[in-house]
Amino acid sequence: AKIDPQNPEQIATARSLLRSFESIYFGVSLVIALLVFAGAPFIARHWLQLESLPMDVGKQGLRIIAAFVLFQFPQTLYAGALTGLYKPDRLNLLRGLQITLQNVGAYLLLHFMSVSVLGFLLWHAFIAMLSLVAIRWATWAELKSPTKARARFDMSLIKSNFAYFKGLTALSFSGVIASQSDKAIISKFLPLEQFGFYQFSMSLANALQYLGHPMYASIAPKLSRLLQEEDHEAAGRFYLLGSSILAALILPVGLS
Repeated sequence: AKIDPQNPEQIATARSLLRSFESIYFGVSLVIALLVFAGAPFIARHWLQLESLPMDVGKQGLRIIAAFVLFQFPQTLYAGALTGLYKPDRLNLLRGLQITLQNVGAYLLLHFMSVSVLGFLLWHAFIAMLSLVAIRWATWAELKSPTKARARFDMSLIKSNFAYFKGLTALSFSGVIASQSDKAIISKFLPLEQFGFYQFSMSLANALQYLGHPMYASIAPKLSRLLQEEDHEAAGRFYLLGSSILAALILPVGLS
C-alpha cells in the first residue's frame, strides 16, 4: 500500500525502517570494502595477471575498487525504496544520469586526457559516490516527517520485516554474484589487456539492461500492489503486457 504523506505514524515507521535497513547495508558495504582493501596485495600478486602493469598500480586500483563497492552497494536499498514508493521516474532519472556520467565521462577522460587506469577507476568511484548521495537524498526527500521527528534504528522493525529484508538482501547479493562472478574467474586466467577487451564487450552487452531497467522500474510497483491485493488474474495480465512491451523494446536491438 502507498504511504500517506499526511499520516505522521506511517511516515515515522517508514523513516525508522529505512534508517534501520540503511545502517545494516552501510555496515555490510564497509566490511566488504575493507576486505577488498586489505586483500589488495594478495589479489594483485596471486590472482590478477598484471603482466607489464606495476604491482603497486594493481594494488592501488583494487583499493579504488573497494571504494567503488562501498558507494555502489547501498544504492540497491534506495532503488528498492523508490520503487516501493511508486517513484520510478525519479529512479530512472538518477540511474540514467549515473550511467551517462560514468561512461561518457570515462570516454572523454581516456580520449582527450589519456588518463591512466587509476584515473579511470577513480572517475567511476567518484560518480558512484555522487550517485549514492543523490539517490539517498531523493529517497529521504520522499519521506519527509511532518513532525520533524528523527528516524532511528529499530530492531523490532527489522524483525517484523525480516522476510522482506532477507529477500531484498538475497536479491542484492545474488545480483552482484551473477554480474561479477564471471569477471572474478576470468581475471585469474586472462592477461589484463585481454580482460579489458572482455570487460568492454560485456559493457556493450549490458547496454540492453539499460533499455529494460526503466520499464522494469515502472512495472514493478503496480505488479507488487496487485500481488499484495491477491488479484492474481489482473497481475498475470499486467505481467504479460509488461513482458511483451519489454521484449518489443529489447529484442530488435539484441538481434541487430
